[in-house]
Amino acid sequence: MASTSDPPPPSHPLQRAYTDLFHASQAFFALPASTKQQWKHTLGSEEGWSHIDGEKEFITLRTLQNCPELLRGPAKTYWDLMGAHLDSTLGRISTALGLPDGETAGLRQFVGPCGVMPAAEADKTATMLRLFRYEGNEAKVVAEPHADLGLLSAVVGNVPGLEVWDGNTWFDVEREVQSAGMQGASLLVGRQLERLSNGRYPAGGHRVVAYERVPKQRTASSTSPEKIRGAVDTPDPDPEPQYRFSIVFVLRAHEPLLINSDDLETAITGKWEKPMNGVTAGQFYADIRGKHFNINVDVGEREKQRRKVREDKVGGNGGLGAAGN
Repeated sequence: MASTSDPPPPSHPLQRAYTDLFHASQAFFALPASTKQQWKHTLGSEEGWSHIDGEKEFITLRTLQNCPELLRGPAKTYWDLMGAHLDSTLGRISTALGLPDGETAGLRQFVGPCGVMPAAEADKTATMLRLFRYEGNEAKVVAEPHADLGLLSAVVGNVPGLEVWDGNTWFDVEREVQSAGMQGASLLVGRQLERLSNGRYPAGGHRVVAYERVPKQRTASSTSPEKIRGAVDTPDPDPEPQYRFSIVFVLRAHEPLLINSDDLETAITGKWEKPMNGVTAGQFYADIRGKHFNINVDVGEREKQRRKVREDKVGGNGGLGAAGN
């Protein structure tokens, strides 16, 4: 039996990795905007630094080559650990669907090299690591309801904010975890996995909320005029900015790989109503992306995309809704 003086068990390697990455992320976002601006990319929200006024700023990492130096080590460690974890998770999901769980079979066949952070631009894959800093000085929705586009997304926040749709209402999953005295990541199914499982694993709808924070109180000294007149403690008129930092690892199917839905049919998945054979994962992703608007672009562009999705839906072209990562 362990003694009460025994040291606590070491944290999981992934917990140590995301703690280190949070520290690096906070240091990056604290840099002047002019410095962060250097990391803007021609791919917009798909790579590099972005800022959406009133909501968030984030940096999307795809390779070590296009990664700020202060993020490079922690990002590489976290990506490789989480990539391996999600690869094994897809193996377990494959087993649940009656599919083989080997490295090149079932759902794991779509991971390819995506589980390891690429060094150079030439090695870039569809998978990404996103670091967010959400504004949080007032209660509001900072990422509107959406589902991610890939296979699986792992989300870790330094303070609660993620809410998931349980079919009836929004469930504040991170506050529940915190209230239980625990910490960890939330795992979300993406639209690629929904389709590849023939709908057996629906894409996880979610949003990010800034909860109202209790402002710090400014206390009048016992000899100040305010205290003598009986004034009560007052909120600080210039509170420090409040933020939610989060890490989102988005595992997407490796684009060159071919999808053959006939190989994914089992007694559990059932027959595909619309078979997909000889289609690359890249074409598959482009088709999904074209049916959703992107919540990680500025509000004006987002509204244009939203209108187009609505028009496509009315016209029978399959517009479906919002997408994030």
